[in-house]
Parts: sequence; structure tokens; C-alpha cells
Amino acid sequence: MSKKTEALLSRLKDNLEAEADKDARIERARLEAMARTLNGWLDGLDDPARAAIFAGLETNATARDRKLIAGHKLRPKEADALLATQAGAPAEQHVKPAPTKEGDADHPST
Repeated sequence: MSKKTEALLSRLKDNLEAEADKDARIERARLEAMARTLNGWLDGLDDPARAAIFAGLETNATARDRKLIAGHKLRPKEADALLATQAGAPAEQHVKPAPTKEGDADHPST
């Protein structure tokens, strides 16, 4: 391969890496914006709507993330029943939320 071709390939690689980094920064900023907006939006919803959202999130989450999501202060108990219905198990057998920094997930301080 000629030096000219190598230089062109090197520049192409650098440009592609820069573009990928830019795309990753934009996606990170997008997710951060959604996270900043989420609690305010959830707070304005009624319990059945929030229960459906949390059940959907937990259904698609990893086991670790499911526990964290289940401990969210705006998650209504009705989400347990929805998840149990989806899984065909009694609500009491569902995942116990992970404790929060403020205290026990079953007794949030807020």
C-alpha cells in the first residue's frame, strides 16, 4: 500500500472516530435531558399510568436495573400487580426494590 493510500486511510479512520465520538456525546446528552425531565413528567401522571410505565421499564431491564427502578420514589405499588399479571405469579413474589441512599426502599424518606 502506498504512503498516500495509508495517509488517506488514516485520515478516514480519524474522521470516522471523531464522528462516532460526536454521536456518542449527542446520545449521552439526549439521555441526560430525558433523565432530567423524567421525574417531573412522572409526577404529573396518575398511579395507573405510572404503574404501566414502571412495569414496562422493569420488564425490559436487567435484574440489577429492575431492582433500582423498583425502588424509585414515584413508583406506585400497582406496578407489582401488573408485573405479576405479566409473569403469572402473585404480586408478593416479585422483585424487592433495592434500598436507596436515603433509607429503605419500602420506607422512602421523601
